[in-house]
Amino acid sequence: QAARVSSAAARRTLERLSAAYDLFLDVDSCSPLRRLALQLSNMTFWTCLPQRAHFDAAAAALKGGATGTAPTVLVVNQSNMPGALEAEDMSPFLRRIPSSDCRWMPHERRIPELTNRGKLVVLEEPHSDWVRALRPLLGHLLES
Repeated sequence: QAARVSSAAARRTLERLSAAYDLFLDVDSCSPLRRLALQLSNMTFWTCLPQRAHFDAAAAALKGGATGTAPTVLVVNQSNMPGALEAEDMSPFLRRIPSSDCRWMPHERRIPELTNRGKLVVLEEPHSDWVRALRPLLGHLLES
């Protein structure tokens, strides 16, 4: 049924909802709703992995003011995973991505295990490096 909803109807519905509520839209970068979500957002979190292809895709997707005037926070997920680019090697790529902030989320080996068991990392591992990195991101949401 969702496939039959026109983009105009989706836009009207989301605009009405955003007038009364804070919306959090989790949109895959390949989704046809990506452009709409970016246009409606008052804050954008763009998540990528510490890999050249991901940085290139983020730069291409966010170029030319794709997020309008909304601040964009680049979230480098699993920033210390094995085989990831080192921080100094990421700098040239990061400069090409229009963002107001960049946050680093560490690799947390227990996330897949906990997720598969229906557990929340913030409750099961409240003192992990990943949860400590998550707190400032949640602060961004509270400030907006």
